[in-house]
Amino acid sequence: MIDERVGSADNKEQDWNGEEELDYRIEVENTGQSEASVNLTLAEGSGPGCEPASSFTVELDQTSFNLGAEDVEVVIATVEVSEGAADGKYCWEVTADVGNDPTQEASDTEEFVLNVPELRKCEVSLSKTSVSVNPEAETKITATYTNVGNTDWTVRAVVEGSKSAWVQVDGAASGLLPYDNGNGERAFDFIVSPDDSISAGSEVVVNIGGKDGNTPVDDDCKAELRITVGQSRGASISVANAVLSNIEPDSNKSTTLTITNQGNGQDNLRVASSIAPSGWAVQLETSSVSVGSRHGNEKTATVGVTVRVPANALATEEIELVFSVLPSSGGTAYDTVTLRVTVAAVHGLEIDTPATDQTGRSGTEVRFPIGLTNEGNVRDTIGLSVVSQTASPGWGTSFETEDGMPFTEIDIDPQTTTTVYLVVSIDGEEELENSRLTVRVRNKDDPNGQDRDGDGIPDNQREGKFLAVLSDRNFSMDLRLENTDTAT
Repeated sequence: MIDERVGSADNKEQDWNGEEELDYRIEVENTGQSEASVNLTLAEGSGPGCEPASSFTVELDQTSFNLGAEDVEVVIATVEVSEGAADGKYCWEVTADVGNDPTQEASDTEEFVLNVPELRKCEVSLSKTSVSVNPEAETKITATYTNVGNTDWTVRAVVEGSKSAWVQVDGAASGLLPYDNGNGERAFDFIVSPDDSISAGSEVVVNIGGKDGNTPVDDDCKAELRITVGQSRGASISVANAVLSNIEPDSNKSTTLTITNQGNGQDNLRVASSIAPSGWAVQLETSSVSVGSRHGNEKTATVGVTVRVPANALATEEIELVFSVLPSSGGTAYDTVTLRVTVAAVHGLEIDTPATDQTGRSGTEVRFPIGLTNEGNVRDTIGLSVVSQTASPGWGTSFETEDGMPFTEIDIDPQTTTTVYLVVSIDGEEELENSRLTVRVRNKDDPNGQDRDGDGIPDNQREGKFLAVLSDRNFSMDLRLENTDTAT
């Protein structure tokens, strides 16, 4: 008797995983007592669930041989699987006959099976394998998916990589990928739009692939897309001091502008200032700066700015200067910042006493004009007082405006002159009796009580001296015209 085993327990039935060939080990054993001439034949199996296998090529490495008693011969059956083989169960039977058996009854048959699963595989080709795109701009590429499996299936287009968010499917992200005898294709459009999270000129690689549902992307079903990032542009500007306060007239103060590149590449930027009011001056240390990418350490630059206040600026004046950062070629500003400038209050007081000596009759009043000039830049309150006089008892005194209104304090606008009067009552009895009076004029809003000039008078005060004289004399005049007797 001849006994042959087709394959061992682990390969009598095999699953196809895309191999071009699969081998089955067949052992033919002579169980008789004499040498046998063995012939092998191969046929399609017809067992339950077996599909027609005419599309496969199956060969035995030998089909006849002599086999001694109780000897074993190993025969290899090779199945060639064509690309795109349909899924199903395929069966073959190997039959061994003994040619020198006079009874023609020494034979045996064994089956081996190939299971071809449903294969959902694809390959991807790109219309462009590399693109250069500016941040926030976009370009379109097309990915073509070819079905290299053996059935129709739904492919889902995916993008993998650290910057996968830069690439999005334009439209539906999945669709039927037909088999079409191995010629089935489907195309998807992708929009590529990078951001500026990396420096200009940097390259990023993403994989565009296809998935069957949520299964991992097969290595054969993806393609690399190289994205070179262009340059984004933008900048911000800030000022070290939002306010330059209390600048004295005819002097200046400085501060610093900081320009920061918001783009992802080296850039040249222009710095500009709004026009200052007449008499004022603003000067930039430089009007252009060069800065590196915002992702580097040289993304900022500083520019000094100096503001000069005119000599006649009032303390009530306040201006705003707007500084801008723009592209080097001009155009719309990327950013602006406002600098507010205020003027310091400067106090200055001078007096003018054009008539320091006055004569009057007893019981009358004499008026000494005093010119008060506010040489500062702020409205000040001026106080006047008689601090001494030589008459004893003292003669009556008061102060009046040009309108005759009495006062002790008066407000004077900056850089203006007001005339007031010291009024003295002539109270003496004897001819030529007099009183020397000293008047102090004090700027009550000026806190500077020092005496830097050493004249004995605080710097926020001025002093005037006046002489009032009593005279009750009557003066007459005789005027005659020649050749007449008429006296006038």
